[in-house]
Amino acid sequence: MGKFVTDKELVIACLKCDPAAQWELYNKYVQAMYNTVYRYTCNHQDTQDILQNGFTRVFKHLKNYDESKGQLLSWIRKIHVRCALDFLKKRKSFFEEIEEGLALPDQNPTAWEELEAGYILKFIEELTPRDRVIFNMRQIEGYSHEEIAEMLAININSSRVYLARAKKMLREKISAYQARLSIVQ
Repeated sequence: MGKFVTDKELVIACLKCDPAAQWELYNKYVQAMYNTVYRYTCNHQDTQDILQNGFTRVFKHLKNYDESKGQLLSWIRKIHVRCALDFLKKRKSFFEEIEEGLALPDQNPTAWEELEAGYILKFIEELTPRDRVIFNMRQIEGYSHEEIAEMLAININSSRVYLARAKKMLREKISAYQARLSIVQ
């Protein structure tokens, strides 16, 4: 445990430019932010670049953090997700709009609980970058389709279609994996 007992104490010390507090805040949250950002990029170097940018923004805007609106971890995560999205948006044609009228794939549930977490993460990494981002934002980070559409500058229906497509791809990957397992057994 660090020198600061609560996040409030840590934030106050960081706002006073205490280097020990800044180091502690960074060390306390860097692994969680690495995991969050990596889910978007699936690339170590890109994740490191985004972390640097994200923590720079955290310290620059720490004076705006309001603990009455949520936990420090959530606030820091939101900054890092936005940094990851900014990074991904810079890639040409990453978030092109889909054609109107594209049908949603079927919504049949699958047996996620039967898989180990490592396989699920591997399958998520194999999604297209656009589908992976929307899946992460909706299913893991808990953003609404309206928030996703606003953050990515896409329409709400596009967000729903991309999510449905990601879920369909994951169901197919899980089914194929389970079929391979049943052949082996």
